[in-house]
Amino acid sequence: MSCEQMELKLGKLLCGGYFWKSRVYLNNKQVMVVRIDMHGMNRDEAYRTITGILNANKGKFIIDVIHGYNHGTVLKNMIQNDLRHRRITKKENCFYNQGETMIEVCAA
Repeated sequence: MSCEQMELKLGKLLCGGYFWKSRVYLNNKQVMVVRIDMHGMNRDEAYRTITGILNANKGKFIIDVIHGYNHGTVLKNMIQNDLRHRRITKKENCFYNQGETMIEVCAA
């Protein structure tokens, strides 16, 4: 799937202003990265959004989730502890930003 195709799917998944807080690009290893800012989402909205992204693309990619840290850790805890999916191979906090988590996703 191309970045443009993923952006079209994101437009259907994300309502309101959240689409404008997302970005799809290729990193330096030519792996697709879906970066989404979840500030303002509640736990259930964030969970549904991430699982929707996981199901929208069948290839290998990375979800870069900006969930925040200073005003609560509900989203961070949900991603680190409660989010389960058979395609998630690795979840790690960004070493320079505690309010960001990288989720590596394998191909279906």
